[in-house]
Amino acid sequence: MGLQPTGLNTPAPSASLQPEETVAAVLARARTTARVLLVIPSQINVYGVKIKPAYPALGVMWVAAMLERAGHTCEIVDMDADGVDVDGVMRRLDEGRFEILGLTAVTPTYPRALDIARHVKAHTPQVPIILGGIHATVAPMECVREEAFDFVAVGEAEITAVELVDAIAAGATDFSGIKGLVYRGRSGAIVTTEPRPLVANLDDYPYPAIHLIKNLRNYAPPDAVMLPAPPIMVSRGCPGQCTYCQTKNIFGRRTRFRSPHNVIGEIRRLVYDYGVKEVHFLDDVLTANRKFLRGFCDLLKQEPYKLHLQVANGLRADMVNAETLSALKEVGLRNVGFGVESGNDQVLEIIKKGIDKDQVRKAVRIAKDVGLETWGFFIIGLPGDTEQSVRDTIDFAIELDPKYAKFPILKPYPGSEAYRQLDEKGLIDIRDYSAYGVYTPPVHHLEGLSRERILQLHTEAVRSFYLRPRKLIEHLRDLRSLGKVISFVRGSFFVLAQMWQGKAGPRSGRRRAQRPVKPILPDATRTTAAGGAPARGSVMPRS
Repeated sequence: MGLQPTGLNTPAPSASLQPEETVAAVLARARTTARVLLVIPSQINVYGVKIKPAYPALGVMWVAAMLERAGHTCEIVDMDADGVDVDGVMRRLDEGRFEILGLTAVTPTYPRALDIARHVKAHTPQVPIILGGIHATVAPMECVREEAFDFVAVGEAEITAVELVDAIAAGATDFSGIKGLVYRGRSGAIVTTEPRPLVANLDDYPYPAIHLIKNLRNYAPPDAVMLPAPPIMVSRGCPGQCTYCQTKNIFGRRTRFRSPHNVIGEIRRLVYDYGVKEVHFLDDVLTANRKFLRGFCDLLKQEPYKLHLQVANGLRADMVNAETLSALKEVGLRNVGFGVESGNDQVLEIIKKGIDKDQVRKAVRIAKDVGLETWGFFIIGLPGDTEQSVRDTIDFAIELDPKYAKFPILKPYPGSEAYRQLDEKGLIDIRDYSAYGVYTPPVHHLEGLSRERILQLHTEAVRSFYLRPRKLIEHLRDLRSLGKVISFVRGSFFVLAQMWQGKAGPRSGRRRAQRPVKPILPDATRTTAAGGAPARGSVMPRS
């Protein structure tokens, strides 16, 4: 009899894994090897248009590294970066004689992952298909009901993937002993195994398999100074309780940091093997562990190369001080962002942000005093938002006056507390996950704010912040090269296009794809979830 499905849990690192559960023990097992194709679906639903993805998927690269270390053969296909469609995936599956297909999905890419799985299952039904990623973690029962998916990996999947591929390669028929799985048993009943405990020491994992990325220059973070600019994560987990975020559902609320020496080793590989001069951190709370940060910065200062550093998801305002930001600036940090979310105290309480406006003011002031460019994240359409609270947010953004500001419209992702809050009140209007992209119109309304009005307020926020004479002059003065001029023109075009759309309001009936908003300069845009931050993809950006 299958195990009974359990509810979504918030995992925690295990202080004492069983000896046979450690990374080293799992990798040392005798096994039959297999050929595994790992596919990252197109992110067009994330951005609203087909563009170069910002980053290769770290989660997929970590899984691939573990599989390779175990002796399995892996290949990664990033559909956008590699220019591959569904037919191309099926051709590669055949040509490479792959025996297992692995797919990853964030919420807006889930429909495309499902489409790939259905095509492959119809073409080669004997190939087992595994789905992982944040959407699989927060909605495993929904995913496993799709016959195209044979297995759904829940949570951190490095060890789960190795054990599952081992079992499939060995011809196993019972998978109930593999933790972190949801699947259909032989009787057709859904089986949910025990939760996968988190590995406390992240140094136990091999470095992500970046060598399986076909061309790093096929990725283009919008604010990169020097390409290629690959991602790196030095920690997992976030102590925050933000209701719109799902980091805690996959990584837990206790932060785990790699050792400074381990991180420097990965950076050296990027610099010497791939010619990298810029690295982007995808951590949720990079500055949560000041001991790590001091050790890392001290080691990086001793390296013979210089790097540009970016913190793609920003920092929490309550986790920075002058010492921290100065240390990061000294080793290459050029700008810093903060997840402000709202300028209204009541809304900040509703979303459980855990910071107040004075903390934000202090953090932004410190960053400016240190000499860093600043940017801020502000979310429009949060639970509790009203016409007045959104105007409070716009006013607060103008008061803080970061160089760049981002005003995404909330996407209430399944599994988040925000989704539950809105769903219980009947405020979610669109259930089609392909509409849940970061740069697409709202999928919900609020009491007192229609979807049309939320979109209009978003446009007003962008216009109010960027079309101030002082802000325009600030950015015009920054145009020191042809590249900057081109970026300015392109960014201005997107701002004007967004303003026009907001003025007209969303069309009824068929949903139109939108271009991503790039306020004034591409530097203002921050990637979020998507394949770039694989495990966190369906999380709203930032900490």
